[in-house]
This record gives sequence, C-alpha cells and structure tokens, in this order.
Amino acid sequence: MFKDRTLVVLGAASSLDFEFPLGEELKKEIKNLLRRKTYYNKEYGQTVILKELADKAFSALLSRYTGTQQYVDLSDDILKAVDIVRNGIGFASSIDNFLVLRSEANIVKCAKAAIAWNILRAESKARTRLGFSQNKSPLDVDVSNTWFQQFAEICFSDATARDLPDALSRVRVVSFNYDRCFEFFLQKAIMGLYSLPANDAGREATKLLVLHPYGSLGSAFGAESLVFGYSDDLSRVDSEIVRIFDRIRTFGEGTEVQKQIGAFAEWAERIVFLGYGFHKQNNELFSVDPAKRTTLDVFGTAVKISKPAREAMAFSLQRILACNLDDITLEDLGCKDFLNEYRHALIN
Repeated sequence: MFKDRTLVVLGAASSLDFEFPLGEELKKEIKNLLRRKTYYNKEYGQTVILKELADKAFSALLSRYTGTQQYVDLSDDILKAVDIVRNGIGFASSIDNFLVLRSEANIVKCAKAAIAWNILRAESKARTRLGFSQNKSPLDVDVSNTWFQQFAEICFSDATARDLPDALSRVRVVSFNYDRCFEFFLQKAIMGLYSLPANDAGREATKLLVLHPYGSLGSAFGAESLVFGYSDDLSRVDSEIVRIFDRIRTFGEGTEVQKQIGAFAEWAERIVFLGYGFHKQNNELFSVDPAKRTTLDVFGTAVKISKPAREAMAFSLQRILACNLDDITLEDLGCKDFLNEYRHALIN
C-alpha cells in the first residue's frame, strides 16, 4: 500500500501512455476538427465553403450544443467563432491560454466542444486496452507498459480484501486531465484482484478520492455516469455527448472543486507529481497555510527539463507548499519509470 496521506497529481503528460493528444498535437487536432466543409462548383469554377464542418458528426453535435436548430449547419455567429478558434489557437501556447485571451461566449463554447470531442475520441481508443470491448473479457486489460501498472502494484501491495478500504483511503488524486481512464482502470484492477463484480468494484474505486479541477468528461460510476468513449452509433449517445461539452472548464473559469485542492495539499504528507507541467496558475491551487504544515516530501517527473528550470520549479513549490527545499525531488523520468524508481520511497 501507499504510505498514508499520499497525494498524486496528474498532469497532461500522464495520459501519454494512452496516446492522448497534448500541446501542439491537441491544437492541430482541434484546428483540423474545426475545418469547414467545402465542395468544388464546376459550373462556376470555384470552391464553395458550406455552413457545416468537415466532420459531419461533430458538426451535428456542435449545432445541437449551440442551439442552431439545424442538423449539421451552423449559424453565422457560431461559424465566426469556429473560424476565430481555428485561426488563433496556433499562436497561443495552449488552447487554455488562447481562451484567456478570447473569452467570448461562442468562442469558449466552440473550443470546449472541440476539446471534449477530441478527448472523447482518445478515450474510445483506450477502451479496448481497458477491457471495454464486446470481443474481449472485461478483465482483458493491457496496461503492463504504463504507469497504471506501477500504481496498482504499490496501491494494492499486501492489501487483502479486508484491507482494501484502508489501501484506497491512503492516497488521493488531483487530475488536471479531462479523461477518466484512471478511474476505470482502478475499477478493473479491483475487479481482477478481489473478484468483485463491476458495480461493486466501481463503488470501492470511489473510496479513492479523485478531483478534476477543470472538470472531466463525466462521472465514471453511479447514476450520473456518462459514456466512456463513444460507439459508431452516435444517435444513441449524442445527448450524453452534448452534456459532456458543458462539463469542461478552462484556466479562466474557477470551480468549487479547485478550492478543495488546498485542503488536499494540507492533508498530504507526500505529494507525487506525474506528467505535471508546473504551470503557475495550477501551482497556486496547492497553496497551504505554513502554520498547518508539519512535514512534506515532494516527488515529481520533469522530463527533458533543464537543471536550472527544475531548480526554479523546486523554489516555487517550496513557497507554495511551505516545505523544505531539500525534501523536493524532481527527476528527468517518465511516469512509469519514476514510480518504478521511487517505489520504495512511496510504499508503506
């Protein structure tokens, strides 16, 4: 089991094992998704730009989400917003930073829908690896080459069925990602290790508290759970997908969940940052009252980050987390290798 009071923080790069788009790749995918549909008019010898997007399924969903009241056609106001996002995001460091500059309602709506649709498609690619396939056993899970495997080995080490609640309560997670792969993996691990049915394993998985500061594509378990990935039969799930679009939050939008992160940081005796970018705005969410801090060990991945940059990150964390600089360890290692290397520092 993890040592008691371990907080794991997941950044965008922690999703690389499941090929989720990040940074420049995500911006390129969003630009491609927001392409307008065109056709060549032979009679007039010119290309005609239509009022729908090249991706017909997404165009229909965006039309419904923005209240255009057409099947795939979009209103002029929404088309203008689509073009602004597509033409502008390439010049921003990230889609979130672009939306800090351009926070008009229609622009934010179009960007959120594009983000959610891209993450939903990436979840769909992860479905098979996480045992969500009609042609495979629910426990035919392929995570052996991911950090999920290392996490499970630490979390459930020496934990009998009787110890399971204790094992799950020792660790909490703050995920800056929108996807729910971690939650569904946790359910599958509990199903396999303790021979529990899916619903029971899902209820047990919720005992490991997970916060998504910027929202997620939906709850993983329970009555409010939403589709994981999507099937080709969009008519069956399109109402759920439109609900998903509204669950996305960005840098500029505060949420009640964000206020809970400081409490998580105060609770923790060790924090492990995995694939986290150490952005100033996100770092500040972990601020704690120095008077409430007792002891804290901080670990983190910092892949391809120079030594001076890692030192600057450490100084920033020291101030925000009210801990000793000597207790902060940032390594040039990926998530899987980091958990493997530091297993004995984290295991009880």
